[in-house]
Amino acid sequence: MLANALPRMTRTWRRETIGAITFVFPSAHVFDRRLARATATFADSLANAFGQPAPQPISYYFTADLEETLRALGLEFFPLGPDTIGGRSNRFVRHVYVGASTNGEGYLHELAHVILPPEVSGRAAPLVAEGLMTWTGGSAGLGYPQLLPGLARYVAAHPSLSIEVVMADPPPRIGTLDVGYDGLAVLCELVHRNRGLAGLRAVLQAGRTPAEVLDTAARQLGIARGSLDSLWRAMILKHQR
Repeated sequence: MLANALPRMTRTWRRETIGAITFVFPSAHVFDRRLARATATFADSLANAFGQPAPQPISYYFTADLEETLRALGLEFFPLGPDTIGGRSNRFVRHVYVGASTNGEGYLHELAHVILPPEVSGRAAPLVAEGLMTWTGGSAGLGYPQLLPGLARYVAAHPSLSIEVVMADPPPRIGTLDVGYDGLAVLCELVHRNRGLAGLRAVLQAGRTPAEVLDTAARQLGIARGSLDSLWRAMILKHQR
């Protein structure tokens, strides 16, 4: 008889509810309530920042290892690629699945995926959607500001790199550096800083091709399309260390 593996595999795990989030984790884990409270606060703040209702209940499953978390879902041989820590989400059932050896209660990227679907439904390009989640919730276990020095080193070493190239053929992730996610997060910040939420939404809903996204971003910023790369690179390179 077929059945969902998750309830069976996690029936002995502990559950702690803080705000809208129920954290579900192996019983041997020492729960970090302070970090969990910060995560619940983030969920509320993110919804508020985008003018959305308070989050509906979210189930947040986590272990110290992503393979272990996916095993609880019944995925024994899931291709993880270079992930060392990471997560997945199912926005339709409002589930987050995280594997992280530290700060397991604080993986915010996947929470953003559950909270912000209205912002990226329909026309949003997938990489732009990931950029939004990275700008708001970080990636690879790091907050957005922590990702920028690595991105700056990469951009400095690749002087011909453009946003269009990143969107069309993003470089493979290396460790915590994901040029596609991080580079599009910078574009989201750049537009939001100058044009606010309305400008950001225009870019998010511009279309699925690089040309549609970048033409819209340039219009929102009031610059020629040819000037967008220079502005984007300058914003990144100021984070060089």
